Amino acid sequence: MAFLKTHNSWLKSNSLLVGLLLLTLICRAQKPALTFADLDKEWPAALPPVISNDGKYVSYNRDLNTIIKSTGSDWYLLLKGVKSCSFTQDSKRFLFLRNDSLYVGTPGKTRLQHIANATKFRLINRERDKDWLIYRKTDSTTVVIKPMQGGLESVFQKVLDYQVSQNSKTVILQIAGEKSSSVRLIWLDLKTGARKSIWSGIGPQAITITDDGDSMAFLSKNKEHADLWYFETGYQVALKLNEAQFDPGITITNIKAVNSHDHRVFFDYVRTNRTIEKSKNPNINIWSYNDPKLQPQQIYEANKQSECTACIEVNNKKIIDFGDAVIVSPLCSSSAAQDFILIDQKRVGNIDEWNWNPASKNSVQVVSLDDGSKRYSDSTIQSSVGFNDDKSYFLSPQQVYVIYFDPHSQNWYSYDIKSKTKTNLTGGVETTWMSYDQDDEPASDYYTTGVAGFTAKDSNVLLYDQNDIFQIDLSGKKPPINITNGYGKKRNIVFELVENVNQGTLKDGQKVLLKALNRSTFDEGYYTAIIGREKDPVLLTMQPCHLGIITTPYKNAYLLQRQDASQSPNWYFTTDFKNFEQLTNVQSERAYNWLTSELVNFTSLDGKSAHGVLYKPENFDSTKKYPVIFHYYERKVSEIHQFQRPRVFGSEMNIPYFVSNGYLVFTPDIHYQVGYPGKSAFNTIMGAANYLIKQPWVDSTKMGLQGHSFGGFETLYLITHTGRFAAAMASSPMSDFISAYGSVSIKSGDSRQRQYELYRDRIGGTLWDKPDLYIENSPVLKADQVTTPLLMMANDKDSDVPFQQGVEFFTAMRRLRKKAWMIQYDGADHWAFGENAKDFTIRVKQFFDYYLKGAPPPHWMTDGIPATMKGIDDGYAADSSGKIP
Repeated sequence: MAFLKTHNSWLKSNSLLVGLLLLTLICRAQKPALTFADLDKEWPAALPPVISNDGKYVSYNRDLNTIIKSTGSDWYLLLKGVKSCSFTQDSKRFLFLRNDSLYVGTPGKTRLQHIANATKFRLINRERDKDWLIYRKTDSTTVVIKPMQGGLESVFQKVLDYQVSQNSKTVILQIAGEKSSSVRLIWLDLKTGARKSIWSGIGPQAITITDDGDSMAFLSKNKEHADLWYFETGYQVALKLNEAQFDPGITITNIKAVNSHDHRVFFDYVRTNRTIEKSKNPNINIWSYNDPKLQPQQIYEANKQSECTACIEVNNKKIIDFGDAVIVSPLCSSSAAQDFILIDQKRVGNIDEWNWNPASKNSVQVVSLDDGSKRYSDSTIQSSVGFNDDKSYFLSPQQVYVIYFDPHSQNWYSYDIKSKTKTNLTGGVETTWMSYDQDDEPASDYYTTGVAGFTAKDSNVLLYDQNDIFQIDLSGKKPPINITNGYGKKRNIVFELVENVNQGTLKDGQKVLLKALNRSTFDEGYYTAIIGREKDPVLLTMQPCHLGIITTPYKNAYLLQRQDASQSPNWYFTTDFKNFEQLTNVQSERAYNWLTSELVNFTSLDGKSAHGVLYKPENFDSTKKYPVIFHYYERKVSEIHQFQRPRVFGSEMNIPYFVSNGYLVFTPDIHYQVGYPGKSAFNTIMGAANYLIKQPWVDSTKMGLQGHSFGGFETLYLITHTGRFAAAMASSPMSDFISAYGSVSIKSGDSRQRQYELYRDRIGGTLWDKPDLYIENSPVLKADQVTTPLLMMANDKDSDVPFQQGVEFFTAMRRLRKKAWMIQYDGADHWAFGENAKDFTIRVKQFFDYYLKGAPPPHWMTDGIPATMKGIDDGYAADSSGKIP
């Protein structure tokens, strides 16, 4: 309500709308429930607004029209049938397309300039207060480029495409040549007006311009390979780089970056497969215990062709080959020098076997771009697990330091590249750098909260802990500064920098905007803090909703997106985070019996505090009794304020669909004990069930379960340990941790052992270290205990959970003569998509409607669908014969 109180002026000016809303509230019991047809249509979404650079005008879309409105007065202009508009850099004009014409207007005035036969326009900003307009004529091949502040326009015919440098200095135009498929490249300098025809040939690709517009590179295809070309200011024509210096066995596939200061081009390439005479029997695969990777993974990668990276210096044609290492530091694409890059050297072994396979260890290295030398040994940086590497080590913007996290000491270090010295940056800071979201996984020590950014001249790094932000002197000489002053930890609030500051632009004394999340209430909001100051951040707003923001060049103008479970995302304008002007007004949900969400605190079965989200129908009646579906994976409470659009689903249930149709849905957060993932889920969900059955509006005999993948495993574990639930649905579940542990992915061929030893499945050891825990978490071994009717989905091309996992549990249920159905989509992967998702949605709803609401069963549940009727009879029709499934 506090948020709505800030809209008094808006409410007064929309009294008719307010009246309609009140009438809607009175009549809410009469709203229809969502139907399957409602899921299969496109739900409207509010497009992000556009604000002028001076913050005085904003443009937004409403009801398929665009409104341009003053932020400081009542002036507005309605543009009917217009999707969007753009403001010039100097904020003195706006432009939009309607039908076959381009219109130019002045904010605050209604008079429009008309440019006929125009389409697909683009504004580019050459420099402050100087805008250029590029647009295509309706013939689609004529491009006009003109200065908005007045001057001569340039017209180009037969334009296939064009690219513009980030600083808008340079435009590259692709002009159709005289011969079929031939193309000319025109270099246009907007500052001087100079233009050059720099190249002609067949099919230029991967055109890459430096941010400063001073140089470019591109590829051209010929019959045998791709040629690499380079051009810069001062050249007359483009220079071909791969004459004699390149290995003839490689094919260049892409350009990663061009650096105009160092005259370097970074590119990707693949090695051409050699023709090898095959043996008499090519169907033999020899698996060896010494192989760094399993045979199926080797075959998968051999057929895939590994992509490699290299760079070439234009002046001397010297090449530095990085092979198939991954470049993890940003590549500079401007006039700034780049002396070093940070690479993660290719592992010979499987990346996910780092905990035991020496061939799989990370090898993070600094490489000199001067001579290609590596500046330190592999042991200098002990980085984290594979898919978390991007949070574990960074090259500072000025390339003075490498900042990395050591999971063994749980500290951040800096490595001075020139002096080759390392410094423990956080040894004296008493806090937790481990990620909150993965703190209950076996590899939790390797997950970090990450780097927030850098200050100018590589003087400081900003680090996140689980709540606050620390400013750390990279030389290690000055004491750390907690710029949020421990405010986050005291109040259980998580702070995150809003600005993109990784390029080292922050300065001491600068005010910064912070996004805030309260982990106790899940309210979201914004604060400000001061770089270099250890003081409490200043609260701007905190609301029970999900917020997103667009910052603008004008320091006191913001566009804020607000949504909650009951309201579609809409956009607001604010200058102070106290008063909010609503811009967009998407509210399609108001036509239906929608939902509400509330945070529920309860006690788990093992006596621990827990919480979850309870979704109720908008027309909830506390005098009635409702069926409940528990829906879970790991942690879902953070979604409490997210608006969920109705949609068909092929894995996790669509909550609005079920709640609108008279169900309660409960989504708990599950915190796990390593070694006991099933028991942890059981304790949490049973604790939630114990809480809910005490409520007079819950039907304790009509409670269901639904989970996908790991959530599917949790479903199977639950029904093998309790008979409390009336129905259960598990899609793509693991049922046998023993057989799953020894399986390989049918797609990539790699072992799945890492999931159980290190990650999500949370056993924390091998099958031989902890056989009792693998048995404990294998529901198939207790299938004889099941009394709950079960619906499953398992697909034969599932690349995550082996198809056999579903088959094992279903055949166990069938052999034990227990009620079970399994949906299998031919050729489908881990999820159902398209028509399969529609089918899945219908069957899951019918299954729960029968067991939890007493609806007639469909024929596919009572009679099944014989293979001879596959694709002929879907079995959706209700069975009115009285037959019991």
